Amino acid sequence: NNKEKAYVCLKALLDAKEVPQVILFSVTKAFINLYNTKMLQQEGYKYIEMASMLGTRDFVVRKMCQQAKKYSARDLSVKIDLCISMDEASKTGRINTIRALEIIAAG
Repeated sequence: NNKEKAYVCLKALLDAKEVPQVILFSVTKAFINLYNTKMLQQEGYKYIEMASMLGTRDFVVRKMCQQAKKYSARDLSVKIDLCISMDEASKTGRINTIRALEIIAAG
């Protein structure tokens, strides 16, 4: 939710020659993981159960639970929709991938 920090991180990744499409995929996957974590947490699953369901370790799930608390399920859903639409737009040539990442960072 910190737009300035998001821009700084994005710029650092691009300066390090990371592939913009890979960054976009990673951001999308992160929001999907946060959404899934939030849903499992709301259903009352324990960290170890969530880790098994999400295919990760329980200490990672703890971190994701902390991050997911900063968002509502609706906010995460909107972020995921934005990421997917920006991914589609960049793959069809309607928008430059770097510009798509900037839009996501601003959103």
